[in-house]
Amino acid sequence: RCNFDFDAMAGRKKQFEFIPEALKKQLLRPDLLQEWASFTIRERCLLIDKVWQFKLSHPTLHRYYKAHGVSYRAAKQVYRQAQLKRTGLDQDRRAFSMVLGTIVSRMLPHIYIDETTFNSQTIQKKSWAMRDTPNEHHIAADYLSVTVYGAIGNCLQHPVYHYSTNTSIVNFLPFIRKVALAVRVGSEKPFLVYDGHTAHTSKTSQAEIKKSFVPLQQPAYSSSFNCIETLWQLAKQQFNKRTLFDKCELDR
Repeated sequence: RCNFDFDAMAGRKKQFEFIPEALKKQLLRPDLLQEWASFTIRERCLLIDKVWQFKLSHPTLHRYYKAHGVSYRAAKQVYRQAQLKRTGLDQDRRAFSMVLGTIVSRMLPHIYIDETTFNSQTIQKKSWAMRDTPNEHHIAADYLSVTVYGAIGNCLQHPVYHYSTNTSIVNFLPFIRKVALAVRVGSEKPFLVYDGHTAHTSKTSQAEIKKSFVPLQQPAYSSSFNCIETLWQLAKQQFNKRTLFDKCELDR
């Protein structure tokens, strides 16, 4: 007895009939897959709408790729990430969460600081590519970038931002002084939440921090404790969306 479902097979073939044949061929071109190596599945749908004036949902594009042998696989050029080797990290996180939780629940003055980099070149570890022709990330040496320092907190008159070219101590010190000036008059000495970046933990930086704040360094690999990380994530989503077509031109 044959259990093969011919109706299901026919249905799978028909589910892509609404896509123009010319566009189907374009989506599977190896050179186009390579050119779009740094774009997410949602960004590809935006490009399809922009270039071919055809609206395609990202689940449909995902199914089309899968049905034609295009898998989400690692690209050849990837960045090595630091391996987590520190012992007792869970204990550190629990202790820090108790301290920070007490500060927040009692509405004590506290500030979150961090920095991030916006650049014109996005590198992803994985990309959509054919099995026998993996994509390569071509990293340009002259791409544009800017470092943004930020501070938010319940005792600041307003959020504080500072623009720079890198995350060195020389650029961090003016930012921390700027944050100190933005603290509301009459507030108690606020807690300052920050990560273990070298620019934050150097002797010079620590001396400057202790003048106006109570240092509260978060454990390693624990960015979720810092609320400003969510702000950076939202800002980068908007940045990538607005510069999507500019990035396509820059990659060419």
